[in-house]
Amino acid sequence: MPPRNLFARLRRWKWPPWRPSPRVQVDPREPWRLEDTEAQVHPEFFEMWLSLLREDWASLVIVPTDHAISTYPVTAPLAEIAKLNAFRVFDAQRVSVADGLKLGARLAQAASAGSRTIVILDSLMESLGSVSVANQANRALVVVQLGVSRSDSLQSTIGLVGRDKILGCALLH
Repeated sequence: MPPRNLFARLRRWKWPPWRPSPRVQVDPREPWRLEDTEAQVHPEFFEMWLSLLREDWASLVIVPTDHAISTYPVTAPLAEIAKLNAFRVFDAQRVSVADGLKLGARLAQAASAGSRTIVILDSLMESLGSVSVANQANRALVVVQLGVSRSDSLQSTIGLVGRDKILGCALLH
């Protein structure tokens, strides 16, 4: 079982800790694939990345607790770091159920091939496609925002993902 306060030693970061780029290209055949982003990554995200790498996983989903939460403050810098380390990153926000099932099958194939994959999802409360992808993933990082996240949504997200799969929680202000 992963330690409960995996990211407890991270200091709080200011918004935004990088400069987002408007250049994001999506392959129309695989709408969940995140092709290109450019961001200057804050050093605290490297600490988070190293904490994630200490755990055993082949596929990691990053999932918000509520539909009103943007995971971009966490996913953009982690995607940049992951690309530097030759990890595959998929943006599966607004994924349909059919595409979610396909992506879930690809996660299983990638895991058997020994590669690591990160998938960015919508809230599990609003997307059945995200639920099917989260069920196929080995681990999860839950994104919570102060003043926005509701405790019932957090509990439901933990229940849908599975308590044993959760590596940690990224807290946004």
